[in-house]
Amino acid sequence: MSLIIANLFIYATTSYAPIADKYRYSTMKLGENLNENFGEITSEVEINQSFVAKYNNLSGLAIFVSTFNRSNTGETTVNILDEKSNVLRTVELENSDLNDNEYTEIKFTPIEGTKNKVLFINVSSGSAVGNNAITMWKDFRQSPNTKLSVNNEFVDGTLVGNTIYENKIDMSSRIIINFVVFLLNFLTLGLFRFLRKR
Repeated sequence: MSLIIANLFIYATTSYAPIADKYRYSTMKLGENLNENFGEITSEVEINQSFVAKYNNLSGLAIFVSTFNRSNTGETTVNILDEKSNVLRTVELENSDLNDNEYTEIKFTPIEGTKNKVLFINVSSGSAVGNNAITMWKDFRQSPNTKLSVNNEFVDGTLVGNTIYENKIDMSSRIIINFVVFLLNFLTLGLFRFLRKR
């Protein structure tokens, strides 16, 4: 019976949408206080934020974006890089689709094996110009194990946003969970029989 319950729990938290969405992702905060924006992110601006991934399967970002209360054209590019500057993921944001003063969720195919690795968020634009670009924000507080640079110069603070990780339960994890549940059932049954004989 416990094995059935364990498998129902695994199914519910990974496949059944109304419940799975709650358990499917974990997040890690970068900066959270809106202390100062970077100014317009035009073709002359490049932001780099390093961080140490808390979990495996980095699958997205949520970055606080401001549009200056206007509709902007052009695109803003967000790259995820490793320590060797290899580009792991690239997402192009259409500036005209972005809402003012909101967290913008940036999704991409999960990157496996990211736990405890140093990664970089790179933000730039090849097409945005002055008075027609978006901005992002920094928290003056520097989060642990992070570094922030603008146009290759280190600055104090941390990009305001979150890193998002997809929680995956693979077949080996299912087998381990079932084995542990079986073992606990076996020990509980043995203890119950022992107590009944006394």
